[in-house]
Amino acid sequence: MEVYNVFLMLFDSLKSKYPNNLAMLKVGETVSNWKDNTEDYQKIQGILVDVKTLPDINVWQEMKEIEQLAELIVEVILWQMFLQKSSDIRI
Repeated sequence: MEVYNVFLMLFDSLKSKYPNNLAMLKVGETVSNWKDNTEDYQKIQGILVDVKTLPDINVWQEMKEIEQLAELIVEVILWQMFLQKSSDIRI
C-alpha cells in the first residue's frame, strides 16, 4: 500500500483569484525540514476545496465529487512522480 499526504484547505470559488470557478484546485506542495523527503508520503500536496462543495459531499450520495477529488489527488501524485523521474535523467 502506498501512502500520500494531502492538506485540504477551504476557499470560496466565487471570490477566487483563479481564472475559473473550479471547486477543487491543486495549489502547491510542501516538504518538511526535518526529513530527507525522499518518500512520497513526506511530500504534502495542497488542494483547495470550495467551501460550499466540501460540506455537500456525502459518501453515499455524491460519489461524483468524491471521485473528482480522488482523481485530482492521483493527478498530483502522478505529476510529482513524473517530475522526480525527469530530474533523475542526466544529459
